[in-house]
Amino acid sequence: MPPKPSRLTSILRLWGMIWFSICRKSLSLHQFP
Repeated sequence: MPPKPSRLTSILRLWGMIWFSICRKSLSLHQFP
């Protein structure tokens, strides 16, 4: 893998983790209002 998209992949991974955590929080909030 080239070293150029390494930064992009890391950012995408970070965003994915944040999005997943937000989704889990929203789901838990909906389940237990």
